[in-house]
Amino acid sequence: MASPQNMFIIGLFMTSVLIVFSQRHLITTMPERLVVLSNSCVQIPCTFDIPEDKRNDFKNTVKISGVWIKDYHKVDLKNVIFNSSKNDNRYQGKITGNMSQKNCTTVFFNVTTSYTNKYYFRIESKPYSATDHEKYVQINVQDSPEQPDMTFLGDIKEGTPVSLNCSAVAPCPEHPPKLIWTLPTNSTFENQIQENTNQTITVLSTVIFIPSYHHNDKNITCTAVYPVGTSFKTVELTWTLHVIRQENSKVCWIVKGTLLVVLLILLISFLGWRKSKLPGGLEWTNNQVEQVNDNQVHANQATTRKKPAELEGLRSTTVRSTSNTKRPQLQPRTETS
Repeated sequence: MASPQNMFIIGLFMTSVLIVFSQRHLITTMPERLVVLSNSCVQIPCTFDIPEDKRNDFKNTVKISGVWIKDYHKVDLKNVIFNSSKNDNRYQGKITGNMSQKNCTTVFFNVTTSYTNKYYFRIESKPYSATDHEKYVQINVQDSPEQPDMTFLGDIKEGTPVSLNCSAVAPCPEHPPKLIWTLPTNSTFENQIQENTNQTITVLSTVIFIPSYHHNDKNITCTAVYPVGTSFKTVELTWTLHVIRQENSKVCWIVKGTLLVVLLILLISFLGWRKSKLPGGLEWTNNQVEQVNDNQVHANQATTRKKPAELEGLRSTTVRSTSNTKRPQLQPRTETS
């Protein structure tokens, strides 16, 4: 049984071994993942650096070879798929970057679905060689291109200019895709190539148009056309327009004014009709009103004609009553002696 002192020595030795093997002798920078179209090419953006404690061993004045290792960082004949110092490689490609300036950008041609894997990078020079076993790029090869992305730079309002962006990845910058717009109105657009922060390439197309309310529920399509050999592969993205209608202020006031006048006319007509109603739900007509007025005139005239006769009768009655009234008789006064 090992003593505690021996266990301590063994532990210290194992820790030292792990530190030595875990130390990075090469530091590479590359994208984490690339999606590639089969039968096309793929460009791997790549740069590298040497740890500070190893820079004296690295000589950029001598020839530097770039090596790509598949699946595992361990250098093995079955894992090495490309070596820039050799003409016969498993993968057809070339290093387009300047290795003396620590640029290891590489292009592989005619990729197939069997290329889907993770890849590590290694440099070989005299007297320094090293592999970055902590960093790799995952390459996924597929038969159909990825769908483009569409970005909207503002709300879709009627009569207001709208700017739309469509972008598609270009894993093979030598044969970038072409973006084509399909819109319900006339427009102009142009394609431009831009480099992303991870040094990958994207094709960007911007279109500007003025939407109308008639474009509501119409489709906008951005199509990416990828050249592959002597043929093309296409993929598209479609979006439906939702145009917000803008009311014209002048037309709005005219409509509101017309509605107000109509409402006033209806209100006045209704009040007039209410006044012409009789109790019990009856209504006056023009003939009935004239007839009532005539009756009232005849009644007044008849009353006026009857008044003299009635007054004469009153006078006769008064005279007769006066003549029939008996006056008191005076009695002769008798004198006494």
